[in-house]
Amino acid sequence: ASHRRGIEVQVLRAPGDSTSADANQVVNLFVARLVNKTDDDVGIRLRQRPGWSFVTPIDPWPVVAGGTATMTIFVRRARADFRPGERVALVFETNGREVQRQTVTLLGPQQ
Repeated sequence: ASHRRGIEVQVLRAPGDSTSADANQVVNLFVARLVNKTDDDVGIRLRQRPGWSFVTPIDPWPVVAGGTATMTIFVRRARADFRPGERVALVFETNGREVQRQTVTLLGPQQ
């Protein structure tokens, strides 16, 4: 059996103005490049965490067998809980099974 990773994920901050904030929340925008090295089509989703909201326009995000896809990710945090430079792990999963974890750093307004 092959031991290479079936799904690869690379997360980058979205180009341009990748943060926004209002009175209630701070939002950081990221882009994930998903590579599916398996022979099966998969749906990738983000595991939710208390106190955070991870939003993608399509859920789960489809990646065809042997293909790549670019997933848009909005990381939302309540303004009251937000700390600039805070880090959070994005856990990517398919069928409830973790396939990769990437840690991102949040930018945004000072309190």
